[in-house]
Amino acid sequence: MRAIFLSVVVAIVLLLSQPSASAQDGALPPDTSFNSTAGRGDIIWIKLTSDTSEEYNFGLDTGATVTVLDKSWEGKLEHRPSKRIVGSRWPISGVFAAPPLYLGSVRLLTADKVVTEDLAAHFPGRSVAGILGMDCLGHYCLQLDFVENKLRFLESSRIGEQELGKAFPLTELRGCFFVNDNVAGISGVQSLIDTGCNFDGVLAPPLFRQWTNQPAANAGTVDVGAHYPDGILGGVAYTKLYLAGDGEQNLIGLHFLARNLVTLNFPGRMLYLLQRSAGPSPGEENYFGRFYKNTFQTH
Repeated sequence: MRAIFLSVVVAIVLLLSQPSASAQDGALPPDTSFNSTAGRGDIIWIKLTSDTSEEYNFGLDTGATVTVLDKSWEGKLEHRPSKRIVGSRWPISGVFAAPPLYLGSVRLLTADKVVTEDLAAHFPGRSVAGILGMDCLGHYCLQLDFVENKLRFLESSRIGEQELGKAFPLTELRGCFFVNDNVAGISGVQSLIDTGCNFDGVLAPPLFRQWTNQPAANAGTVDVGAHYPDGILGGVAYTKLYLAGDGEQNLIGLHFLARNLVTLNFPGRMLYLLQRSAGPSPGEENYFGRFYKNTFQTH
């Protein structure tokens, strides 16, 4: 259950280049459905097409700087040698010219290169064509609705802030985005927004120790922070969090985000969270049973 799919700790810098041209300049991609398991032990999967009508299964990972395609694409892509790879969480098979990727009739904006990996090894039993990283997702204002299982593309300059919940300014670092907050409610400690993390999140060891060991008194204030197993983000309380405590940086994962209506306005550098549930959804034991039944008694 503790998978973080393609989330970047050390960045791949070769793909932070000019985006490929859109097939329909200025057109937003249409709203699309995603899997009902997203945020419940799984990441978000959507259907894209390329140069044929065949549909391909793509995941969304805001913790990855680049778009990654499965090795099965390599015979159809133009190889692009590069010596500028700093590193990746997974072994890189190759660097290639980015193929056109469409949602509906709209070509998605991407970088001009992609990397390939053996994604089948990381997602056994699932047909996976690729993972969209921030070289694509960062061009858009995305709304993730986990009640209707919908991904919406909004006009960045026209979203209505009052209907979107708590606002968090986003700071860009190595192509990904951070908020100056964390689910332990400790002031001034930033976290990466990571939809490739399929649980609630990760805390660096010092913050994890503070979250698990400090008294629960005054846990309702952000300055003091929240006590295990509950959390606070932006002054809003959440219950029964599963957070790993061995990260090099703090992450806010998809299982946490799925308790909210999420609006990621990357062009406008803002995150909005409208809480829909403080705790896990009914039936969550189907996905996180061993954590919710056993882990919360260990501290």
